[in-house]
Amino acid sequence: MANKMVFGSAPQVRNHAGGKSHRKSSEEILACLASTGTFNDTFYASGRDQLDLIHEHAQHVDDEFLAKLALYSRHSAFMKDMPALFCAMLIARQSQYAEHVFESVIDNARMLRNFVQMIRSGAVGRKSLGSRAKRLVKNFIGNMGDYALWQASIGNDPSLVDVIKLAHPKAKDERRNALYGYIMGRPVDVALLPDFIQQYEAFVNGNSREAPLNAPFQKLTGLPLTTKEWTQIAVNSKWQMARMNLNTFNRHGVFEDPAMVRLIADRLQDRENIISARAFPYQLMTAALNVNEDIPHQIRGALEKAMEISLENTPEIQGRTLVAVDVSGSMGSPVTGRQQTKSSNVTCLDAAALIGAAIRRKNKDAMILTFDYTARELKVHRDAEVMTIATKIKQKLGGGTNCGSVVQYLLDNNIGVENLIMVSDNESWADGWNSKLSELWARYKKLHPKARMINCDITPNEYSETSNRADTLRVAGFSDEVFNVMASFLGGGSNQVDAIKKVEIFGKKDVDEVE
Repeated sequence: MANKMVFGSAPQVRNHAGGKSHRKSSEEILACLASTGTFNDTFYASGRDQLDLIHEHAQHVDDEFLAKLALYSRHSAFMKDMPALFCAMLIARQSQYAEHVFESVIDNARMLRNFVQMIRSGAVGRKSLGSRAKRLVKNFIGNMGDYALWQASIGNDPSLVDVIKLAHPKAKDERRNALYGYIMGRPVDVALLPDFIQQYEAFVNGNSREAPLNAPFQKLTGLPLTTKEWTQIAVNSKWQMARMNLNTFNRHGVFEDPAMVRLIADRLQDRENIISARAFPYQLMTAALNVNEDIPHQIRGALEKAMEISLENTPEIQGRTLVAVDVSGSMGSPVTGRQQTKSSNVTCLDAAALIGAAIRRKNKDAMILTFDYTARELKVHRDAEVMTIATKIKQKLGGGTNCGSVVQYLLDNNIGVENLIMVSDNESWADGWNSKLSELWARYKKLHPKARMINCDITPNEYSETSNRADTLRVAGFSDEVFNVMASFLGGGSNQVDAIKKVEIFGKKDVDEVE
Protein backbone atom coordinates (compact mmCIF):
# COMPACT_ATOMS: atom_id res chain seq x y z
CA MET A 1 0.00 0.00 0.00
CA ALA A 2 1.24 3.51 -0.85
CA ASN A 3 2.40 5.73 2.00
CA LYS A 4 -0.70 7.47 3.43
CA MET A 5 1.42 10.34 4.73
CA VAL A 6 2.33 11.15 1.13
CA PHE A 7 -0.85 10.15 -0.68
CA GLY A 8 -3.49 11.57 1.66
CA SER A 9 -7.22 11.21 1.21
CA ALA A 10 -9.17 13.60 -0.99
CA PRO A 11 -10.65 16.79 0.49
CA GLN A 12 -13.96 16.14 2.20
CA VAL A 13 -15.37 19.61 3.01
CA ARG A 14 -15.97 23.05 1.52
CA ASN A 15 -14.12 26.04 2.96
CA HIS A 16 -15.70 29.46 3.54
CA ALA A 17 -15.01 30.48 -0.06
CA GLY A 18 -16.69 27.34 -1.40
CA GLY A 19 -13.54 25.49 -2.44
CA LYS A 20 -12.89 21.89 -1.47
CA SER A 21 -10.62 21.62 1.52
CA HIS A 22 -9.59 19.63 4.61
CA ARG A 23 -10.99 20.28 8.07
CA LYS A 24 -8.54 20.48 10.92
CA SER A 25 -8.85 18.51 14.14
CA SER A 26 -10.57 20.09 17.16
CA GLU A 27 -7.20 20.76 18.81
CA GLU A 28 -5.83 22.42 15.65
CA ILE A 29 -8.95 24.57 15.23
CA LEU A 30 -8.76 25.75 18.83
CA ALA A 31 -5.02 26.41 18.46
CA CYS A 32 -5.71 28.53 15.37
CA LEU A 33 -8.46 30.51 17.08
CA ALA A 34 -6.32 30.97 20.20
CA SER A 35 -3.61 32.57 18.02
CA THR A 36 -5.67 34.62 15.56
CA GLY A 37 -9.25 35.03 16.80
CA THR A 38 -10.57 38.41 17.89
CA PHE A 39 -14.37 37.87 17.64
CA ASN A 40 -14.51 40.49 14.91
CA ASP A 41 -15.86 39.78 11.42
CA THR A 42 -13.22 38.58 8.96
CA PHE A 43 -13.53 38.48 5.17
CA TYR A 44 -15.04 34.99 5.27
CA ALA A 45 -16.45 34.49 8.77
CA SER A 46 -18.18 36.48 11.49
CA GLY A 47 -17.20 36.93 15.11
CA ARG A 48 -20.20 34.78 16.04
CA ASP A 49 -18.84 32.00 13.81
CA GLN A 50 -15.62 32.05 15.85
CA LEU A 51 -17.53 31.72 19.12
CA ASP A 52 -19.63 28.86 17.72
CA LEU A 53 -16.47 27.06 16.58
CA ILE A 54 -14.96 27.33 20.04
CA HIS A 55 -18.08 25.92 21.68
CA GLU A 56 -18.26 23.09 19.15
CA HIS A 57 -14.65 21.99 19.49
CA ALA A 58 -14.08 22.74 23.18
CA GLN A 59 -16.44 19.83 23.84
CA HIS A 60 -13.80 17.51 22.38
CA VAL A 61 -10.87 18.61 24.58
CA ASP A 62 -10.31 18.19 28.29
CA ASP A 63 -9.81 20.90 30.91
CA GLU A 64 -6.05 20.48 30.88
CA PHE A 65 -5.78 21.29 27.16
CA LEU A 66 -8.19 24.22 27.54
CA ALA A 67 -6.10 25.59 30.42
CA LYS A 68 -2.90 25.29 28.39
CA LEU A 69 -4.67 26.90 25.45
CA ALA A 70 -5.58 29.93 27.59
CA LEU A 71 -1.99 30.32 28.80
CA TYR A 72 -0.54 29.87 25.31
CA SER A 73 -3.00 32.37 23.82
CA ARG A 74 -2.05 35.03 26.35
CA HIS A 75 1.66 34.47 26.92
CA SER A 76 2.80 33.23 23.49
CA ALA A 77 0.25 34.59 21.00
CA PHE A 78 -0.31 37.81 23.03
CA MET A 79 -4.08 37.72 22.55
CA LYS A 80 -6.68 39.33 24.82
CA ASP A 81 -10.23 38.19 24.10
CA MET A 82 -9.50 34.51 23.45
CA PRO A 83 -7.63 33.78 26.71
CA ALA A 84 -10.32 35.62 28.67
CA LEU A 85 -12.97 33.39 27.09
CA PHE A 86 -11.03 30.18 27.75
CA CYS A 87 -10.62 31.29 31.36
CA ALA A 88 -14.36 31.96 31.67
CA MET A 89 -15.08 28.52 30.18
CA LEU A 90 -12.88 26.88 32.80
CA ILE A 91 -14.81 28.73 35.52
CA ALA A 92 -18.09 27.51 34.02
CA ARG A 93 -16.72 23.96 33.90
CA GLN A 94 -15.73 24.28 37.58
CA SER A 95 -12.28 23.13 36.52
CA GLN A 96 -9.47 22.50 38.97
CA TYR A 97 -7.29 24.68 36.71
CA ALA A 98 -9.62 27.70 36.70
CA GLU A 99 -8.12 29.71 39.53
CA HIS A 100 -4.51 29.34 38.47
CA VAL A 101 -5.35 30.18 34.87
CA PHE A 102 -7.26 33.25 36.06
CA GLU A 103 -4.28 34.42 38.11
CA SER A 104 -1.92 33.98 35.15
CA VAL A 105 -4.11 35.13 32.26
CA ILE A 106 -6.09 37.94 33.87
CA ASP A 107 -3.00 40.06 34.39
CA ASN A 108 -4.32 43.61 34.01
CA ALA A 109 -7.55 45.59 34.20
CA ARG A 110 -8.30 45.26 30.48
CA MET A 111 -8.18 41.48 30.80
CA LEU A 112 -10.34 41.62 33.93
CA ARG A 113 -13.03 43.57 32.08
CA ASN A 114 -12.82 41.10 29.18
CA PHE A 115 -13.31 38.19 31.59
CA VAL A 116 -16.32 39.79 33.26
CA GLN A 117 -17.81 40.68 29.88
CA MET A 118 -17.45 37.08 28.66
CA ILE A 119 -19.36 35.72 31.63
CA ARG A 120 -22.06 38.40 31.73
CA SER A 121 -22.78 37.91 28.02
CA GLY A 122 -23.93 34.35 28.65
CA ALA A 123 -21.30 33.06 26.20
CA VAL A 124 -20.19 30.34 28.63
CA GLY A 125 -23.66 29.28 29.72
CA ARG A 126 -24.19 31.68 32.63
CA LYS A 127 -24.75 35.42 33.12
CA SER A 128 -23.71 35.85 36.73
CA LEU A 129 -20.19 35.66 38.12
CA GLY A 130 -21.00 33.11 40.78
CA SER A 131 -19.17 32.85 44.10
CA ARG A 132 -15.89 31.54 42.69
CA ALA A 133 -15.46 34.12 39.92
CA LYS A 134 -16.69 36.89 42.22
CA ARG A 135 -14.02 35.98 44.78
CA LEU A 136 -11.30 36.00 42.10
CA VAL A 137 -12.43 39.36 40.75
CA LYS A 138 -12.73 40.81 44.26
CA ASN A 139 -9.19 39.65 45.14
CA PHE A 140 -7.82 41.07 41.89
CA ILE A 141 -9.29 44.51 42.60
CA GLY A 142 -8.24 44.38 46.24
CA ASN A 143 -4.63 43.62 45.27
CA MET A 144 -4.38 46.47 42.77
CA GLY A 145 -2.29 49.45 43.78
CA ASP A 146 -3.99 52.84 44.10
CA TYR A 147 -2.48 54.20 40.88
CA ALA A 148 -3.27 50.99 38.95
CA LEU A 149 -6.87 51.16 40.15
CA TRP A 150 -7.19 54.79 39.05
CA GLN A 151 -5.68 53.96 35.68
CA ALA A 152 -8.07 50.99 35.35
CA SER A 153 -11.05 53.32 35.71
CA ILE A 154 -10.53 54.25 32.04
CA GLY A 155 -12.51 51.98 29.73
CA ASN A 156 -16.06 50.73 29.19
CA ASP A 157 -18.23 47.72 28.33
CA PRO A 158 -17.94 46.86 31.15
CA SER A 159 -16.36 49.74 33.02
CA LEU A 160 -14.41 49.30 36.24
CA VAL A 161 -17.44 50.79 38.00
CA ASP A 162 -19.58 47.94 36.62
CA VAL A 163 -17.02 45.39 37.82
CA ILE A 164 -16.83 46.91 41.31
CA LYS A 165 -20.62 46.88 41.57
CA LEU A 166 -20.65 43.18 40.68
CA ALA A 167 -17.79 42.08 42.93
CA HIS A 168 -18.28 44.42 45.94
CA PRO A 169 -14.60 44.51 47.02
CA LYS A 170 -14.11 45.41 50.67
CA ALA A 171 -11.89 48.39 51.40
CA LYS A 172 -9.04 47.76 53.84
CA ASP A 173 -9.19 51.29 55.30
CA GLU A 174 -10.94 54.64 54.88
CA ARG A 175 -8.43 55.87 52.30
CA ARG A 176 -9.10 52.89 50.06
CA ASN A 177 -12.82 53.31 50.66
CA ALA A 178 -12.53 56.93 49.51
CA LEU A 179 -10.71 55.80 46.36
CA TYR A 180 -13.50 53.30 45.57
CA GLY A 181 -16.05 56.05 46.10
CA TYR A 182 -14.13 58.46 43.86
CA ILE A 183 -13.97 55.91 41.06
CA MET A 184 -17.69 55.19 41.50
CA GLY A 185 -18.42 58.90 41.12
CA ARG A 186 -19.59 59.45 44.69
CA PRO A 187 -18.75 62.56 46.75
CA VAL A 188 -15.69 61.86 48.93
CA ASP A 189 -13.24 63.69 51.14
CA VAL A 190 -10.55 64.67 48.62
CA ALA A 191 -7.97 64.80 51.40
CA LEU A 192 -8.27 61.02 51.74
CA LEU A 193 -7.40 60.42 48.09
CA PRO A 194 -3.84 59.62 46.91
CA ASP A 195 -1.63 62.64 46.24
CA PHE A 196 -1.56 62.06 42.46
CA ILE A 197 -5.37 62.23 42.27
CA GLN A 198 -5.45 65.33 44.47
CA GLN A 199 -2.97 66.99 42.12
CA TYR A 200 -5.03 65.99 39.08
CA GLU A 201 -8.31 67.24 40.57
CA ALA A 202 -6.72 70.51 41.65
CA PHE A 203 -5.53 71.17 38.09
CA VAL A 204 -8.84 70.13 36.50
CA ASN A 205 -10.83 72.32 38.88
CA GLY A 206 -8.56 75.33 38.33
CA ASN A 207 -7.15 75.31 41.86
CA SER A 208 -3.60 74.63 40.70
CA ARG A 209 -1.46 75.56 37.70
CA GLU A 210 0.86 72.59 38.17
CA ALA A 211 0.05 70.07 35.43
CA PRO A 212 -0.43 66.48 36.72
CA LEU A 213 2.18 64.98 34.39
CA ASN A 214 2.11 61.64 36.22
CA ALA A 215 -1.60 61.06 35.49
CA PRO A 216 -2.60 58.14 33.21
CA PHE A 217 -1.97 59.02 29.58
CA GLN A 218 -5.63 58.77 28.55
CA LYS A 219 -6.51 61.41 31.16
CA LEU A 220 -3.71 63.71 30.02
CA THR A 221 -5.03 63.90 26.46
CA GLY A 222 -8.12 65.76 27.65
CA LEU A 223 -6.21 68.42 29.58
CA PRO A 224 -5.13 71.86 28.26
CA LEU A 225 -1.40 71.15 28.43
CA THR A 226 1.33 73.22 26.77
CA THR A 227 3.98 71.97 24.36
CA LYS A 228 6.51 72.29 27.18
CA GLU A 229 4.41 70.01 29.37
CA TRP A 230 3.89 67.48 26.58
CA THR A 231 7.64 67.54 25.98
CA GLN A 232 8.22 66.61 29.62
CA ILE A 233 5.69 63.76 29.30
CA ALA A 234 7.58 62.49 26.25
CA VAL A 235 10.90 62.73 28.09
CA ASN A 236 9.48 60.61 30.93
CA SER A 237 7.74 58.07 28.67
CA LYS A 238 8.72 54.41 28.68
CA TRP A 239 9.34 52.52 25.42
CA GLN A 240 5.80 51.15 25.00
CA MET A 241 4.18 54.49 25.80
CA ALA A 242 6.44 56.29 23.34
CA ARG A 243 5.70 53.74 20.59
CA MET A 244 1.96 54.01 21.07
CA ASN A 245 1.71 57.81 21.27
CA LEU A 246 3.96 59.18 18.54
CA ASN A 247 1.09 60.94 16.78
CA THR A 248 -0.01 62.56 20.05
CA PHE A 249 3.49 63.88 20.73
CA ASN A 250 3.70 65.19 17.18
CA ARG A 251 0.27 66.82 17.36
CA HIS A 252 1.30 68.74 20.48
CA GLY A 253 4.50 70.08 18.97
CA VAL A 254 7.01 67.83 20.75
CA PHE A 255 8.84 66.94 17.54
CA GLU A 256 9.33 70.56 16.55
CA ASP A 257 12.42 70.32 18.77
CA PRO A 258 15.18 68.38 16.93
CA ALA A 259 16.62 67.29 20.28
CA MET A 260 13.32 65.58 21.16
CA VAL A 261 13.21 63.85 17.78
CA ARG A 262 16.68 62.42 18.48
CA LEU A 263 15.76 61.44 22.04
CA ILE A 264 12.58 59.54 21.08
CA ALA A 265 14.22 57.98 18.00
CA ASP A 266 17.12 56.73 20.14
CA ARG A 267 14.67 55.36 22.71
CA LEU A 268 12.63 53.49 20.10
CA GLN A 269 15.64 51.78 18.51
CA ASP A 270 17.53 51.04 21.73
CA ARG A 271 18.17 47.29 21.86
CA GLU A 272 17.80 47.06 25.64
CA ASN A 273 14.48 48.90 25.56
CA ILE A 274 13.15 46.64 22.82
CA ILE A 275 14.15 43.48 24.63
CA SER A 276 12.87 44.62 28.04
CA ALA A 277 9.56 45.70 26.48
CA ARG A 278 9.25 42.23 24.92
CA ALA A 279 8.39 43.95 21.66
CA PHE A 280 7.57 41.79 18.69
CA PRO A 281 7.47 42.72 14.99
CA TYR A 282 3.69 43.01 14.67
CA GLN A 283 3.63 45.79 17.29
CA LEU A 284 6.26 47.73 15.41
CA MET A 285 4.60 47.29 12.05
CA THR A 286 1.38 48.56 13.63
CA ALA A 287 3.22 51.63 14.90
CA ALA A 288 4.87 52.23 11.53
CA LEU A 289 1.57 51.97 9.65
CA ASN A 290 -0.32 54.19 12.10
CA VAL A 291 2.05 57.17 12.30
CA ASN A 292 0.90 60.26 10.44
CA GLU A 293 2.66 61.41 7.28
CA ASP A 294 4.19 64.43 9.01
CA ILE A 295 6.03 62.33 11.60
CA PRO A 296 9.79 63.06 11.24
CA HIS A 297 11.66 60.56 9.07
CA GLN A 298 14.08 59.86 11.94
CA ILE A 299 11.16 58.46 13.96
CA ARG A 300 10.04 56.29 11.04
CA GLY A 301 13.60 55.08 10.57
CA ALA A 302 13.84 54.23 14.28
CA LEU A 303 10.69 52.09 14.05
CA GLU A 304 12.18 50.18 11.12
CA LYS A 305 15.45 49.71 12.99
CA ALA A 306 13.50 48.47 16.02
CA MET A 307 11.68 46.00 13.81
CA GLU A 308 14.99 44.61 12.56
CA ILE A 309 16.12 44.10 16.17
CA SER A 310 12.82 42.48 17.19
CA LEU A 311 13.20 39.92 14.39
CA GLU A 312 16.41 38.46 15.75
CA ASN A 313 14.65 35.24 16.78
CA THR A 314 13.43 34.58 13.24
CA PRO A 315 14.88 31.14 12.43
CA GLU A 316 17.81 30.58 10.12
CA ILE A 317 16.62 27.71 7.97
CA GLN A 318 18.88 24.99 6.65
CA GLY A 319 18.38 24.07 3.01
CA ARG A 320 16.91 25.90 0.04
CA THR A 321 13.81 27.80 1.15
CA LEU A 322 10.91 29.43 -0.66
CA VAL A 323 8.44 31.81 1.00
CA ALA A 324 5.08 32.27 -0.74
CA VAL A 325 2.78 35.10 0.36
CA ASP A 326 -0.92 35.19 -0.53
CA VAL A 327 -1.77 38.56 -2.11
CA SER A 328 -5.38 37.75 -3.08
CA GLY A 329 -8.17 40.26 -2.49
CA SER A 330 -9.32 38.85 0.84
CA MET A 331 -5.87 39.57 2.28
CA GLY A 332 -6.69 43.28 2.18
CA SER A 333 -9.05 42.89 5.16
CA PRO A 334 -8.02 44.06 8.68
CA VAL A 335 -5.98 41.33 10.36
CA THR A 336 -7.98 41.70 13.59
CA GLY A 337 -11.28 41.75 11.69
CA ARG A 338 -13.80 44.49 10.99
CA GLN A 339 -14.79 46.25 14.18
CA GLN A 340 -17.89 48.27 15.04
CA THR A 341 -15.73 51.32 15.69
CA LYS A 342 -12.43 51.89 13.88
CA SER A 343 -10.84 48.77 12.40
CA SER A 344 -7.11 48.17 12.48
CA ASN A 345 -4.97 49.76 9.76
CA VAL A 346 -2.96 46.53 9.68
CA THR A 347 -4.29 44.14 7.04
CA CYS A 348 -3.90 40.40 6.67
CA LEU A 349 -1.47 41.15 3.86
CA ASP A 350 0.57 43.43 6.13
CA ALA A 351 0.94 40.61 8.65
CA ALA A 352 1.65 38.01 5.96
CA ALA A 353 4.17 40.28 4.22
CA LEU A 354 5.91 40.86 7.55
CA ILE A 355 6.28 37.12 8.18
CA GLY A 356 7.49 36.52 4.63
CA ALA A 357 9.88 39.46 4.70
CA ALA A 358 11.28 38.46 8.09
CA ILE A 359 12.10 34.95 6.88
CA ARG A 360 13.65 36.33 3.68
CA ARG A 361 15.68 38.89 5.67
CA LYS A 362 17.17 36.18 7.91
CA ASN A 363 17.62 33.70 5.03
CA LYS A 364 19.06 35.82 2.23
CA ASP A 365 19.15 33.02 -0.33
CA ALA A 366 15.44 32.27 0.10
CA MET A 367 13.14 32.87 -2.87
CA ILE A 368 9.93 34.89 -2.51
CA LEU A 369 6.77 34.19 -4.47
CA THR A 370 3.51 36.12 -4.34
CA PHE A 371 0.37 34.32 -5.42
CA ASP A 372 -3.32 34.83 -6.09
CA TYR A 373 -4.72 33.10 -9.19
CA THR A 374 -1.14 32.32 -10.17
CA ALA A 375 2.29 32.51 -8.57
CA ARG A 376 5.21 34.66 -9.62
CA GLU A 377 8.67 35.33 -8.22
CA LEU A 378 9.37 38.60 -6.41
CA LYS A 379 12.89 39.90 -6.90
CA VAL A 380 14.39 41.79 -3.96
CA HIS A 381 17.91 42.95 -3.22
CA ARG A 382 19.91 40.48 -1.16
CA ASP A 383 20.38 42.98 1.68
CA ALA A 384 16.90 44.58 1.52
CA GLU A 385 15.44 45.43 4.91
CA VAL A 386 12.18 44.02 6.25
CA MET A 387 9.93 47.01 5.52
CA THR A 388 11.36 47.33 2.00
CA ILE A 389 10.60 43.67 1.27
CA ALA A 390 7.15 43.89 2.90
CA THR A 391 6.26 46.99 0.88
CA LYS A 392 7.18 45.25 -2.40
CA ILE A 393 5.03 42.27 -1.44
CA LYS A 394 2.03 44.46 -0.60
CA GLN A 395 2.14 46.16 -4.00
CA LYS A 396 0.86 42.92 -5.56
CA LEU A 397 -2.56 42.83 -3.83
CA GLY A 398 -5.49 41.53 -5.92
CA GLY A 399 -7.08 38.42 -7.43
CA GLY A 400 -8.48 35.12 -6.21
CA THR A 401 -6.79 32.50 -4.05
CA ASN A 402 -5.12 29.47 -5.59
CA CYS A 403 -2.73 27.93 -3.07
CA GLY A 404 -1.89 25.16 -5.52
CA SER A 405 -0.39 27.72 -7.92
CA VAL A 406 2.73 27.89 -5.73
CA VAL A 407 3.59 24.20 -6.14
CA GLN A 408 2.54 24.37 -9.79
CA TYR A 409 5.10 27.15 -10.27
CA LEU A 410 7.82 24.96 -8.74
CA LEU A 411 6.88 22.03 -10.97
CA ASP A 412 6.65 24.14 -14.13
CA ASN A 413 10.03 25.75 -13.51
CA ASN A 414 11.76 22.61 -12.22
CA ILE A 415 12.67 24.31 -8.92
CA GLY A 416 13.75 22.10 -6.06
CA VAL A 417 13.35 23.39 -2.50
CA GLU A 418 13.63 21.70 0.86
CA ASN A 419 11.37 24.14 2.68
CA LEU A 420 8.19 25.68 1.30
CA ILE A 421 6.53 28.25 3.59
CA MET A 422 3.10 29.56 2.55
CA VAL A 423 1.52 32.47 4.43
CA SER A 424 -2.18 32.82 3.61
CA ASP A 425 -5.77 32.85 4.83
CA ASN A 426 -5.90 29.41 3.13
CA GLU A 427 -9.24 30.03 1.43
CA SER A 428 -8.29 28.51 -1.93
CA TRP A 429 -11.01 28.49 -4.57
CA ALA A 430 -9.69 30.04 -7.79
CA ASP A 431 -8.45 26.71 -9.16
CA GLY A 432 -11.93 25.68 -10.27
CA TRP A 433 -13.37 25.49 -6.72
CA ASN A 434 -11.21 22.45 -6.10
CA SER A 435 -8.04 22.57 -4.02
CA LYS A 436 -5.23 20.88 -5.94
CA LEU A 437 -2.52 21.71 -3.42
CA SER A 438 -2.44 18.23 -1.85
CA GLU A 439 -2.41 16.56 -5.25
CA LEU A 440 0.35 18.83 -6.55
CA TRP A 441 2.36 18.40 -3.35
CA ALA A 442 2.21 14.62 -3.71
CA ARG A 443 3.61 14.97 -7.25
CA TYR A 444 6.31 17.34 -6.01
CA LYS A 445 7.30 14.95 -3.22
CA LYS A 446 8.01 12.20 -5.75
CA LEU A 447 10.62 14.49 -7.30
CA HIS A 448 11.88 16.02 -4.03
CA PRO A 449 11.23 13.55 -1.21
CA LYS A 450 12.99 15.66 1.44
CA ALA A 451 10.79 18.70 0.86
CA ARG A 452 8.68 20.03 3.73
CA MET A 453 5.81 22.48 3.69
CA ILE A 454 4.53 24.99 6.26
CA ASN A 455 1.03 26.46 5.92
CA CYS A 456 0.77 29.57 8.09
CA ASP A 457 -2.77 30.84 8.79
CA ILE A 458 -3.13 34.47 9.80
CA THR A 459 -6.92 34.36 10.15
CA PRO A 460 -9.16 32.15 12.32
CA ASN A 461 -9.85 29.21 10.03
CA GLU A 462 -10.98 25.64 10.61
CA TYR A 463 -9.93 24.55 7.13
CA SER A 464 -6.59 23.78 5.52
CA GLU A 465 -5.51 23.22 1.95
CA THR A 466 -3.39 20.25 3.01
CA SER A 467 -4.19 17.04 4.85
CA ASN A 468 -2.51 16.19 8.14
CA ARG A 469 0.89 14.87 7.01
CA ALA A 470 4.26 14.26 8.64
CA ASP A 471 5.99 16.54 6.09
CA THR A 472 3.55 19.43 6.55
CA LEU A 473 3.11 21.90 9.40
CA ARG A 474 -0.12 23.82 9.94
CA VAL A 475 0.52 26.82 12.18
CA ALA A 476 -1.55 29.93 12.95
CA GLY A 477 -0.84 33.41 14.26
CA PHE A 478 1.09 36.60 13.59
CA SER A 479 3.20 36.99 16.73
CA ASP A 480 6.81 35.84 16.83
CA GLU A 481 5.64 32.56 18.37
CA VAL A 482 4.95 31.51 14.77
CA PHE A 483 8.70 31.60 14.13
CA ASN A 484 9.34 29.41 17.18
CA VAL A 485 6.88 26.77 15.99
CA MET A 486 8.34 26.87 12.48
CA ALA A 487 11.88 26.47 13.81
CA SER A 488 10.85 23.51 15.95
CA PHE A 489 9.17 21.76 13.01
CA LEU A 490 12.02 22.38 10.59
CA GLY A 491 14.42 21.09 13.22
CA GLY A 492 12.56 17.79 13.24
CA GLY A 493 10.41 18.70 16.21
CA SER A 494 6.81 19.45 17.09
CA ASN A 495 3.80 21.31 15.71
CA GLN A 496 1.64 24.04 17.26
CA VAL A 497 -0.66 21.67 19.15
CA ASP A 498 2.42 19.97 20.60
CA ALA A 499 3.73 23.40 21.67
CA ILE A 500 0.47 24.07 23.49
CA LYS A 501 0.56 20.69 25.20
CA LYS A 502 4.06 21.48 26.50
CA VAL A 503 2.82 24.58 28.33
CA GLU A 504 3.30 24.30 32.10
CA ILE A 505 0.01 25.18 33.75
CA PHE A 506 1.62 25.96 37.10
CA GLY A 507 4.54 27.99 35.73
CA LYS A 508 3.32 31.58 35.63
CA LYS A 509 5.00 34.00 33.24
CA ASP A 510 4.93 37.76 33.16
CA VAL A 511 3.43 39.35 30.06
CA ASP A 512 3.41 42.91 28.77
CA GLU A 513 0.20 44.38 27.44
CA VAL A 514 0.07 44.30 23.64
CA GLU A 515 -2.00 46.84 21.79
